[in-house]
Amino acid sequence: MLALADSVNRMTIAAHFRKYRPDVPVHNHAKIWWHFAYEAILEEYVRRRRRNWSLKHMHEHVLKVREYKDQYKIKLQTKQSSESLKVLEDELDVFNITLARRQAELEVEEQLLNTPKQSWLSSWWFGSSDQTSAASTTQDIAKKFEKAMTPEEKEKLYAAIGYQENTSAPIYPVTAILNDMSATVEERPRTEAMK
Repeated sequence: MLALADSVNRMTIAAHFRKYRPDVPVHNHAKIWWHFAYEAILEEYVRRRRRNWSLKHMHEHVLKVREYKDQYKIKLQTKQSSESLKVLEDELDVFNITLARRQAELEVEEQLLNTPKQSWLSSWWFGSSDQTSAASTTQDIAKKFEKAMTPEEKEKLYAAIGYQENTSAPIYPVTAILNDMSATVEERPRTEAMK
């Protein structure tokens, strides 16, 4: 079993360097194989690190992630995938793709929450409506709700959903993560500190 694990480990390491491997046998071709070892290490470790940490590469990477986020926002809004989105998915890694997707989803949700909904007929016939009409509409709905339910039904509903009528509800964003952390610090006596 250990031999199998060792073999799989060697194969995964060799897969990184396979593209540099020469097609000649090791015997009588030492110079070519030493050149392979030199080139593989230089390309996979030294040049790759230098290239990845250059300002030009970082700037291009940020632009690619930004472009992917914009393309994904368009995909979310229109439900159509573009060819450039697929090309960027091939170029970027999984971490950056998921990060850009999450940012795009949050921005689309924020846009949907900030845009007031109005019918095309009312905006065409009466012009654009103000925020006061939206506020009055929500108040009308609340009044209709109060009239439709009896006090006993309201109490049952509030008990079922855990709502209390006279308390103000905290406003948290959808992505809020609430953590309750506590720590206790104790000082040890000096006699135990030397143990």
